[in-house]
Amino acid sequence: MKAHDDLLDKTSANEFLRECLKQLKEDAGGVTTIHLSRKLGIPNSTLGRIENREVETPDFNNALKIVRAKCKEDAVIKFINKFYPQMATTFKAVYAGNSEVPFVSMNVEPFFEDISTYEFMLLASTKMKITEEMIFNNYGKRGLAKVHELLEQGVLKKRGDAILLASSNINAGQEVVHRLFQNLITHNYDVTAFGDKENWLSLQYESVDKEVVMPAMLKVLREANQKIREILQAPSSRGNDVVWAGLSADTIDKLDPIYRQEKQISMAVGGAQ
Repeated sequence: MKAHDDLLDKTSANEFLRECLKQLKEDAGGVTTIHLSRKLGIPNSTLGRIENREVETPDFNNALKIVRAKCKEDAVIKFINKFYPQMATTFKAVYAGNSEVPFVSMNVEPFFEDISTYEFMLLASTKMKITEEMIFNNYGKRGLAKVHELLEQGVLKKRGDAILLASSNINAGQEVVHRLFQNLITHNYDVTAFGDKENWLSLQYESVDKEVVMPAMLKVLREANQKIREILQAPSSRGNDVVWAGLSADTIDKLDPIYRQEKQISMAVGGAQ
């Protein structure tokens, strides 16, 4: 029985993941946990704790890698909904309109991260008609050769003279989005054109109470994300310019928690005087 067929029979995320790992090993000819950890990009010790039932609900990102490596696309969403309901809620809030879109194949994800291929992957996954002539005119022989490699590997495909992403799915995990965002900021944000071009880069930070600030900021980011999505997908927006936008927020959690607590007490006492 396949892991994705008996999803509802599993009582915990760990039980389900252990079955996935068992079947992945069998599918690969009985490989070791070390071999599987390298393939999945998960520490061997982490897989060992899952296999030894040492953690009932493993880290979500690691769990997602395991399930995606074994299960069909629809089962991945079911897995998240059943065993990580809070994460499912977050997905729907952050990726409104895209939360039910299946993930792109794990074999394809690295090409969205690779500095030499990510632009071709982005172009091929838009509504713009990309042709070999266009690639040659903009990226030269080297770029065209790289596209031919992607075509040969089945990552891209041709429909007539148009080059398309072989998979219609472009939903990806956080690690892929993180690396892709880094590439775009580093290589596709024109710092020298700021003020002369309609581009935008802004950074704000402050020492605050994250329990108060983060929920409020995430609400703003989610609303902005949905609005940007609506603008990009509006029929009146169709054209041949590829525009990107990214939103990000997090905390720097490196201060000693005892120091933070003492600081808060000090501030509270000082405020009372």
